Amino acid sequence: MVMCYVPKPQLGVIYHTNKGIESSIDLEGKTLGSVPGSGEFMLFPAFCKKNGVAIDNIKIEQVSYGVLHGMFFEGKLDGIITFMPYLPRFKADGHKVTGFQYEDYGIYFNGVCATEKFLTENPVTVRRFIHASQKAFDWIYEHPKESVDIFFKAQPALKSYIERILRSSQKRPHLSKILINEMNRGATVAIPFFRNLKTETTFRKLKERFESWKADDKIRPIDPVQYILLLWAAQHFYAAFEPEIAYIMGRKKLRDEDWNNIIKQVKKIFLDILEK
Repeated sequence: MVMCYVPKPQLGVIYHTNKGIESSIDLEGKTLGSVPGSGEFMLFPAFCKKNGVAIDNIKIEQVSYGVLHGMFFEGKLDGIITFMPYLPRFKADGHKVTGFQYEDYGIYFNGVCATEKFLTENPVTVRRFIHASQKAFDWIYEHPKESVDIFFKAQPALKSYIERILRSSQKRPHLSKILINEMNRGATVAIPFFRNLKTETTFRKLKERFESWKADDKIRPIDPVQYILLLWAAQHFYAAFEPEIAYIMGRKKLRDEDWNNIIKQVKKIFLDILEK
């Protein structure tokens, strides 16, 4: 990795304090639970390799988010590979738990990678790319409103946005399921996390953009807040209720062509609502 722009992944391993785990190497011989395909699970092999842990000596139960915590607190799992902001809440609920956070063990998150061959053959290009990328990030933080305007100009209005969030429902449904589960539990972890991500600022900028479109007479005079929330509701519904949707459509499981049609129709519905 030649550049890291999200250095602190909020991911790691939470475990019971009475399981004899003092260091990462003590995970060997233990049973951990995780959700297949999740970000925390995908980073776990790198965590093990970085810290000399033999992953083959760890039994990993691959389960759904719906049963992960239940199995952990029933004592069926020594630990869980999960979202670390759960740790303080678990402790507040009286559970004797602690954990290893990936960032404390040399694991980074989102960044830019290059092969050794490319680095050796193109050192100047790499330096220039990193410098230009960092300048862009700095400018975004200093000019949030202008950044949002550029984003919408680069993206063909709402079409690509709707496509993107519904593809997320198809390809990464676990993200919506985590959020829904957290909302059902009172959102004590999610709300502080939203604040850290400056979700309110992002939402305000989206709202301002809609207001600008209304002022320019480009869309119907609708409530942008309810429109955006309804759009997000559709995203989470298609992700979390896929089995019900498949059943209603007469399928055992939604196929790629089903998702393509869903996205096409949802885009049309949401764009028709705005059309003057």
